Amino acid sequence: MGEPVEEPHLSWSQLQTLADCGEKFRLSYVVDVPRAPQGPLIAGRAIHAAIEWAETPQPELEGWCPIQDLTHGTTREQMQAALDIGSQFGNLFSAMVGEEGSADVIRWGGRKLIHTSVEYPRFLEHIKAHEPMKRPGGGFVPFKFKHPDPETAAYLNSLWAADDIPRIVKILNTGSEDDRWWHKMGPVFLRRYCDLRVQDESSGMKLWDSHVERRISARLASGTLLTGFVDAAMVVTADGEVRIRDYKSGAPGRGSPMQLAIYAWLIGEATDIHPTSGEFVYLRADSPAKMVQRIDGERFARLVALVPDVMARHEAQAAAGVYPYNPGFMCGSCQVKAFCAYGRELPED
Repeated sequence: MGEPVEEPHLSWSQLQTLADCGEKFRLSYVVDVPRAPQGPLIAGRAIHAAIEWAETPQPELEGWCPIQDLTHGTTREQMQAALDIGSQFGNLFSAMVGEEGSADVIRWGGRKLIHTSVEYPRFLEHIKAHEPMKRPGGGFVPFKFKHPDPETAAYLNSLWAADDIPRIVKILNTGSEDDRWWHKMGPVFLRRYCDLRVQDESSGMKLWDSHVERRISARLASGTLLTGFVDAAMVVTADGEVRIRDYKSGAPGRGSPMQLAIYAWLIGEATDIHPTSGEFVYLRADSPAKMVQRIDGERFARLVALVPDVMARHEAQAAAGVYPYNPGFMCGSCQVKAFCAYGRELPED
């Protein structure tokens, strides 16, 4: 017997893609072309998978969740739990990168490394000036970095010692937030998640149904299935008021309130429990004031009520087959650039 065929459905990611570019939507969801691997998306999946692991009862621990050590354990147990969650991210992230073949085939985010510090162009000048493998008696002369990350500096100097100039040039001209950056920063972001969950416990906030990363579906008036993956729904008051929570590993402030509204609408339709607020948690934020963006009250209720109309217009546009191009600065990093008539004309980075 073959694998069951999943029923066609709409989702927040589809709506977001259509809003970004009609041609990107057509290629991604209508034609279903292969998508180029993107480092920020892979890292984001690993962050969410690590959170799911932390919040899920582990059979080998007799149903004990790692997060319980964080919220109820001794200081030593809390420290170990945070380390374990960060380590789990590292394992998951490495496996996901490996599934793509290697880090070299993935497009990484962030500014090109060579533009993040004046020392990197100076490093290239240093290489040209010494050329240890080509100049008789030259020898290896390491470059003395002052400010960049010590691990990156050591790695570049090791490549310089091996005379692997092509590799150095490739690294300096790729996104600075590469696999090595994520292995360092992913656990830092998850440490902020851990701190927030400790705050939740002290303030009386609980997971609504003891689940995270929950898939919830409901039917629109047209009969089409709308599906969402809810990071967490939190019970925030003694009388059971529920708040949607979505963790973000990207730049703070870029979450769309409509995403939270769609998730709230789905929970309301599927369970008859109606969340009254939503919040984005930006794990990249370096201060508590920037970390949480909350939408509540009448504004949130109006957004939830708007969901059916938003999705109906999405369906109408898709049914009409109208997929306009939206050329812009994001085209250079588009996942389906290789299949887009406009994207194919753009120069490679």
